[in-house]
Amino acid sequence: MTTRAPASPRVTVLALAGVLLASAALAFTAVLALADGGDAGPAENGTDGRAPADGKALGVAAPASPVPYVRLRAGDCFDHPGLSRDVTKTERRRCTGPHDGEVVAERRLKGTFRSERDLRERSLALCADAARQRLARIPQDGRAYRPYAVHPALGTYEQREGTTVACALTLRGADQEAADGPELTAPLPGA
Repeated sequence: MTTRAPASPRVTVLALAGVLLASAALAFTAVLALADGGDAGPAENGTDGRAPADGKALGVAAPASPVPYVRLRAGDCFDHPGLSRDVTKTERRRCTGPHDGEVVAERRLKGTFRSERDLRERSLALCADAARQRLARIPQDGRAYRPYAVHPALGTYEQREGTTVACALTLRGADQEAADGPELTAPLPGA
């Protein structure tokens, strides 16, 4: 019978870090799959990627009127009607004050889409890797960060007035109670 030497503390820490990273990736994938019946981001009734025609965006009712498309860039912090009931349009915010989300990457939409749902699903797929990579750099702070994709509405995209998807992270959730949940109050940690 052979005996093994105990694992070094470094090997143990690396193994634990691997398990935590895999768990975070699995949780991220579950959020993408479960939010809004498989959609973890907005698709709107008007012009900027908010509530789909059926009135649901991450479990939040669609706004009464269309919201103009606003191109957000990586590093921008923002409030969005799909994340806050008291917000009626996408608004840039200072990252050092209260805000709904922070853009971690931009992606370009290409192709033809049959519906808002198709466009939303493609937007989320484009953002998945960028969100996963940014989540991996955030230290465990007890908060549940969620991916969110702000994209143009189908009509806006078809007119080529908006082809950019803003891939973001937020603390806001996919249900009514969490829609007006905690706001970010500083830039995302772990930059």
